[in-house]
Amino acid sequence: MKTSIAVAFVLLAGCATSKVAADKSTIAKLGGEDLACGTAKADVVYYGLRGADIPVTSPCFGEKAQALAVVECAGKRKAYWKYAEGNWEARPGEVTVVDANGIEISLAAADTASGSIDAVARCAR
Repeated sequence: MKTSIAVAFVLLAGCATSKVAADKSTIAKLGGEDLACGTAKADVVYYGLRGADIPVTSPCFGEKAQALAVVECAGKRKAYWKYAEGNWEARPGEVTVVDANGIEISLAAADTASGSIDAVARCAR
């Protein structure tokens, strides 16, 4: 019985790993096209999945995104959301930080009577 459980776990982990690898390949290609990378390699520098504990008000995932990725090439970065249907869409905002702790995405706000207020989403690894 223990062997069956171990085999099932290995199979599940393998499926999840290959799904992430496929996602990264897809988003690297899309990002490379969007960023006009040309011969430069587009790298996925951040990839995160929405956990069950992440609320719909999350600035990192928005209301419906199931994954968040950042693609980088030739000194340019772009963030993308993946939805349950499997489609990737550009996430609004400018990726301002990518480091060991996570990423930061800034959104410029509209000018108001009290001035301009920018919003920043900080997404941990």
